[in-house]
Amino acid sequence: MNTTGNTEASGCPPQGRELLDQAGWGALAQAVVYQACDDYRRVRRRLRACPDDRRACAAARSLERFFTSRWFTTISDLDGQALLRKLKEETA
Repeated sequence: MNTTGNTEASGCPPQGRELLDQAGWGALAQAVVYQACDDYRRVRRRLRACPDDRRACAAARSLERFFTSRWFTTISDLDGQALLRKLKEETA
C-alpha cells in the first residue's frame, strides 16, 4: 500500500489488482488446457505411426488422466471427458 492508503504500489486499487490477478490465472489455466490438447493430438499421431511406442502410450495415459481429473475441473469450466472424447474422435 502506498502512503495514501488508497492504492497498491502498482497504482491499481486493491479490487482492480484482484481482477488483474484473476485474469492472469485464467489466461494461464486456459494456456495449460490448450497445451494439453496440442500434446494429446501430437501423442495420438505418434501412436498411429508407432503403436508400440511406450513413451507415447504413457504420455497419452497421463494426458487422459489430466482431462478427467479434479485439477482439470478446478482450472477449467470445460467438460474434460467430453473434450477428451472429441480429441479422440478428431485424432482417430
